[in-house]
Amino acid sequence: MAESSKRKNYTLAWKLELANDYKKGEEGRSYDTLAKKYGVAKSSIREWMQSKDKLEAALKDKEVQTRKTRRLGAGGRKCQYPELEEILISWIRDKNTKGLRVKDKYIQLKAHSLFTMLNSSNDPYNEDPDSAADLQFLASSGWLMRFKNRHHLVSRRATSQRMIPEDADNLAREFLTSCQTLISTHNIKSQNIINMDQIPRYFETEPKATITSKGSQNVLIRKGGTSHKRFTVTFTISAVGLLMKPHLLFSNLKNMPNVDPGVLVEVNSTGMFNDRILMECVKSTVVNRVETSFLREPTLYIINSYGSFQEYYSEKYDEYIAQALEDPELQTKAGNPKVPRYLLVSKWVKEWAVMFQWI
Repeated sequence: MAESSKRKNYTLAWKLELANDYKKGEEGRSYDTLAKKYGVAKSSIREWMQSKDKLEAALKDKEVQTRKTRRLGAGGRKCQYPELEEILISWIRDKNTKGLRVKDKYIQLKAHSLFTMLNSSNDPYNEDPDSAADLQFLASSGWLMRFKNRHHLVSRRATSQRMIPEDADNLAREFLTSCQTLISTHNIKSQNIINMDQIPRYFETEPKATITSKGSQNVLIRKGGTSHKRFTVTFTISAVGLLMKPHLLFSNLKNMPNVDPGVLVEVNSTGMFNDRILMECVKSTVVNRVETSFLREPTLYIINSYGSFQEYYSEKYDEYIAQALEDPELQTKAGNPKVPRYLLVSKWVKEWAVMFQWI
């Protein structure tokens, strides 16, 4: 039975190494000899020899050098709509410059819109308007993958200047030691070791990644800045795993909004905690328990940060945006997604708590 032919892929570094191994007129280093030695077609070796300069340049590129790249930039399926892709790349770079997020779905929608515009019979730049109706362009996931490869586009997180303190280990150890000392000195029970978290955030989720060019040193993603749509969510949990009723604080509201009955709610002008709201939250979630009412038992109250809720909220927000892109009732007159309602946000908060069966 004949051996099944399978297309082989070689890295750029290997291609260059083989091309350098060829020496015209030198025994054992001809095209024929190298082809038999490495099991490669003579035409491939000849092509790599002619592209030595390009191969060397590609491998000097920092972004290519760290990857097992197998094609030069011109490799792969040729671009079918160069004008469309040229405009689309300019659009992506403009969004990057302005710090606006770019997702795969946005690229596909924009590409489809550009195709329709460029092939419209009303477009003065369309040289053959009669054929426009016969053209189809789906902006499929396969096209998207090839487009990103052709233009060296990758998904990147926004660059940040935040640094972990050099003495972070010592700070953590000192904090744990002080907590253990307090627990031992005052004989604090596990049910009265309370961890409370205040999480300020915008209704719009902060984007984590955007599509941009490979090797970009600084990646800017503009975050939500609608000041009147900002809130703080507070979770309180004991060391025995009891999560108390979540607390929501909304900004720039005079009256209490309609929220899920499974959460507490407060309003003020900033959406941030102050002493009064903090004490009211403590009374509503901790002090009114049987164990601590009338200060019967000592309590250790720790303020921390719940990163898992931030992740959950981002997932729910992305689901909402995906729905809003298809549902006109969730869009503004301009066609942009509306900000989630107070009731919906409060339901997300309660769902996060119920998911762990803490309330």
